[in-house]
Amino acid sequence: MVQDARLHTAEQVRAVKQRWNRTWARKAPEHPLSYWTTTETKSAGLGILCTPHVSSKVRPWQRESWTNRVMAVEFDGWLLVNIYAPIDQAERLEFFSDLDPWLRHHESIILGGDFNCVLNRQQDRVTGRKPSTASCESPYLQEMLQGLELTDAVSLKYQLDEEDVDHDPLHHYSFWRKDGASRLDRFYVKGQPYAAVQWVEALPPAHNSDHYEVRLEHSLGHRRHQRSHRPIQHPIVSGRPERVREALGQGLHKLLDAFDNGGNPVGQWDKLVADIQNLIRDTSRQDRKQTQRYFENLRAATRKPTASRAEHQKDLDATARLRAARSFGDSIQQSPETAR
Repeated sequence: MVQDARLHTAEQVRAVKQRWNRTWARKAPEHPLSYWTTTETKSAGLGILCTPHVSSKVRPWQRESWTNRVMAVEFDGWLLVNIYAPIDQAERLEFFSDLDPWLRHHESIILGGDFNCVLNRQQDRVTGRKPSTASCESPYLQEMLQGLELTDAVSLKYQLDEEDVDHDPLHHYSFWRKDGASRLDRFYVKGQPYAAVQWVEALPPAHNSDHYEVRLEHSLGHRRHQRSHRPIQHPIVSGRPERVREALGQGLHKLLDAFDNGGNPVGQWDKLVADIQNLIRDTSRQDRKQTQRYFENLRAATRKPTASRAEHQKDLDATARLRAARSFGDSIQQSPETAR
């Protein structure tokens, strides 16, 4: 799913489609490999990309209702909705109000995109290396998601409780500004996608973008170990980038000085590469430890421990039963609400 594509003409859409087709060595694919919307403003515009082996199963849904901020496709009975919410609060409220009907026709839904707001600012936003203390930025969105029983995919990844899996909260933050970060780009799931969620993380963008790429992985087979061995990744995702740069800079100076003074650049090249990889790995590990301590303190302060998928499902079932009981006025405990 692509947001803020900024395509203004049919010619631009055609060029982007051809570029994506060439990525898969397809000149004229039998089924479209991408779907796009245009925009008349400087920003907005959306896209949904697919691979050749699934393109025959993808169908546009309510294409006549697509805008520069919402589009949807069907895939094997799933509804995939891609959104780009406005930044302005009033416009965002109207947008979420109009979004509600899109989510009432399918039992299996993936709602993803740039929401341009966070619902739990204590956990999803850090400003000046401190958690935000502001209230929910969109109560309407929160109420709508609860009413439609859409679940934040991040809360489901903690079902993978293997000890060798690292649950670094910073893997979810997608928008970074100096010492601040926010989780603006999210996925919400329902039905089969809910049961199939394997992993959610944010990765550095593959192109020029101020947002990270958020990946949602599903598995329709057996649940497997994920990230048992962390790949070496640079730049290192950190809430304290200046600390990481300083540690890497000091380490690189020592390694390069030793390499220059060794007198055997060809013979020592492989060792230099391995030493740099170890430096990046060790620096990332130390930063993750400090980050994990920060979030452990944050979770303790908010008294909201991480729940497993089973616990999360139990809470959802209890909420649904209470909502059903209230709607029929048949609650065990009497209250003014049931009396009315």
